[in-house]
Amino acid sequence: TTKQLDESVKTAPANIVEVTSATTAMSSGWYLAKGTVNITEPITVSGTVHLILTDGASLTSVQCIVNEGNAIYIYAQSSGENMGSWTLNSNKGGDAGLGGETGKNAGKIVINGGAVSAAGHIFSFGAGIGGGSGGSGGEIIINGGSVYGRSNNEAAGIGGGNGGSGGEIIINGGFVT
Repeated sequence: TTKQLDESVKTAPANIVEVTSATTAMSSGWYLAKGTVNITEPITVSGTVHLILTDGASLTSVQCIVNEGNAIYIYAQSSGENMGSWTLNSNKGGDAGLGGETGKNAGKIVINGGAVSAAGHIFSFGAGIGGGSGGSGGEIIINGGSVYGRSNNEAAGIGGGNGGSGGEIIINGGFVT
């Protein structure tokens, strides 16, 4: 089953932050991506972050750093062809597209919906989604959406970076490649 926003979070919190092209840090709280947003610098997550991809949203970023001890929860406003998307392509050798930096384990990554596509750097040893080169995949939970993870060089598409363990990967639903 695809898990979208449950009833407890269908109303956005009053302090929700809209993601813009200048967003390079997300700290504990709620974030909303809508429309077309291109971020050319890495996004660093600290604390526990909740990101909602609204219908038709197209978020593109260089990468999203979620090191051990931090967490990101990704939601889609709805499912189907109109669900929001997030495309990440690491621009730093050794870093994951979504997850840990070089030599670091990934934190907790929970994908509840949306079209999420992440790739490690073209000459990298980092996972698409998970650990940086030498880092484990951390805790990755996929509950729904369309998820694509790709490593370009000797790491997992979803899991550990080169030389790191896969971590804990739980797939409860969605379409995963």
